[in-house]
Amino acid sequence: MQNSARNVTVEMMNLSEESKALLEGIPLLDVIMMARQHRMAPDRDYSQAFNIFYKKFRTVKGWTRSDAHSLRYDIVNLGREVNDYLKRENLIKSKTDFSDNQRFVISSKIWALRHCARTCHPIIHSGNKYSYWDLVLELDCDQYESWEGYSDQKLKEIDEFLISHLSPYNYKLLSYRYSLKDGKFVRRKDVAEKFGFNCETTAANYERRALEELHESLDEFLALTEIA
Repeated sequence: MQNSARNVTVEMMNLSEESKALLEGIPLLDVIMMARQHRMAPDRDYSQAFNIFYKKFRTVKGWTRSDAHSLRYDIVNLGREVNDYLKRENLIKSKTDFSDNQRFVISSKIWALRHCARTCHPIIHSGNKYSYWDLVLELDCDQYESWEGYSDQKLKEIDEFLISHLSPYNYKLLSYRYSLKDGKFVRRKDVAEKFGFNCETTAANYERRALEELHESLDEFLALTEIA
């Protein structure tokens, strides 16, 4: 990306007066990051985009429930204007910028494994398929603009850690389930077929046991996989 969103000001964006009024008292960078995370219109369903923005900033702005209806159009329009500006200035990445970047997708699977190792709960279907969006939500402005995923060296270190802290069976299962080698979407049904489980529930139970083993080294794993 050519510039940094940290340098953007409201005056530079050529916003409508209604959008400028909405932004008063709200950190502009917060709004820019919401757009980058595709949580504002037009990238998100208009009703969802409105609800996300309204809930996040209603306390800051002192909005009450009775304000919601009158604010709906202005908030959706603000999302359009912010997105348009970021696209013009090459300050926002498209969905394919993430999904077509294999290293970033694999990194997102590792991030999903971090989350599941904390709770020892197996990953859900949608989380496995779209986990790169979960990772984008974790990035700050600088990371969004410069981080392309874990380096090849870091990926090697993470793989070696998992090999040394998991049984061979659990390593194989988690590597496949979380697509740590190629980032491709894997269903629980696929896990059951590959490992010879009689049903998806059995596959989930084995996944949980593998996560419990990784949980025993959780602090080390979290430290190793922090985003630099």
